[in-house]
Amino acid sequence: MKEVEVLMRVIKGANELEEGLRKIARFVGEVQVADQYYHDPLRNGDYFSSAGTFISSLRLRQKDDKAQVAHKQDHFDEAGSWIYSDELETEVGDHETFERLIAALGHQKLVRVEILKKTFLTDEYEIVLEEVKDLGIFVEVEALRVSDEANIADVKDKIRKFLKSLGVEGNEEACSGKPELLWLQQNKKRA
Repeated sequence: MKEVEVLMRVIKGANELEEGLRKIARFVGEVQVADQYYHDPLRNGDYFSSAGTFISSLRLRQKDDKAQVAHKQDHFDEAGSWIYSDELETEVGDHETFERLIAALGHQKLVRVEILKKTFLTDEYEIVLEEVKDLGIFVEVEALRVSDEANIADVKDKIRKFLKSLGVEGNEEACSGKPELLWLQQNKKRA
């Protein structure tokens, strides 16, 4: 599946944004999510670019009583900005057993991201307000049903226009994902 989205840090107006979304979109629900990201130390070149950005990631997600595993392969433009991800995801039966399996395969924990997600749906988008522990508030808008032939730049421009219509203009668009932002923040503190 091709994942095309725009992620913006909400610097101000989070409450107004949520109120506006409740007027134009269907509220799906609120959920606490814990995402543990892993890397294989023998394959660092397959996970990190020379600039230190994530190229691909292995994620084990705990959401309510369900667990999912996903692999994301990121695609970047010539300037190194993220464009979209190819994502493979499936549910797993037992979170703890799968966590031990990942460790047995030699993968090491990279970063844990804890998020309170409030999800909204329109015909075209999934909109998620996310309160990320130690990172702040974000809004993520993902285009639904993106064909393989779609022009990614056009899809992202359309998402940005949608965000602007919600009054999110002027807030900071994140060029990296939340796990990467948190990892960079945590590792900057250690340096």
